Amino acid sequence: MDTFFYKHPVFRLDEIIQWKRSNGIIISTAKNLLAYYLKQGRIVSIKRGLYAVVSPDESIDDLMVDPYLVAGKASDQGALGYHTALELHGVAYSSFEHFYFVTSEKIRRFQFQGRSYQAVTPPSSLADDDIEVIIVNRQGVDVRVTSIERTFVDMLDRIELSGGWEEVLRSVGRIGVLDIDRIVTYCLLMNKSILSAKVGYVLEQRLGVFAPTDDQLKLLQNNKPRRPIYVSVAKGKPSKLCRKWNIMLPPGVYRKVWEEPDYDV
Repeated sequence: MDTFFYKHPVFRLDEIIQWKRSNGIIISTAKNLLAYYLKQGRIVSIKRGLYAVVSPDESIDDLMVDPYLVAGKASDQGALGYHTALELHGVAYSSFEHFYFVTSEKIRRFQFQGRSYQAVTPPSSLADDDIEVIIVNRQGVDVRVTSIERTFVDMLDRIELSGGWEEVLRSVGRIGVLDIDRIVTYCLLMNKSILSAKVGYVLEQRLGVFAPTDDQLKLLQNNKPRRPIYVSVAKGKPSKLCRKWNIMLPPGVYRKVWEEPDYDV
């Protein structure tokens, strides 16, 4: 078991069962062993079917489990997404205590060590949930996460899961390189005119960095809304029309007020 624990600081019940099978161990003893190690304080339960290992040189009271491993192991085929993916890619402007993972599994929101974990259903327009999902190694464990290109699009699709407009645009300002072809391809797969407009608008704000071509922007512009649409404010509230993309933006977003010298004063 020490070998398994060393390689799986956070693990699901199905993983230890699979490991036992591959090592010729009787499966019926898996739950008994887990109960034993829980009682001994060698592992802790994060939620039903998900556990964290307590190393021999630490106590349960001192245990601090990597939240990205918790979110990454919470689902069999899930992937870290939205603001959590921004953080893992190292470009998020702020650090949150709320972690998101994209999965088709029905998993209730749960908390562990003061942090909250939420499953998000993949966009229904995607035929394959693995599109633009990559593997990142963290503490020797493979973690699935949406690529920076998919994350860029997803966070504009679900602003509420990405910290709000200011957090999103400040985070975009920390991204150095993007594959624009992959962004456009993924965005059009989502088949949302308002999303195409938001992605095109934000790409244009950083022409000098991301260097989208006129042809790439045209593909997005061809899919923009036919009439002006509010992106995140209720109809009738103050807004600013970006006529090129037919979207009604909050005035602060349009003016990028957080870039003004006295914004934080």
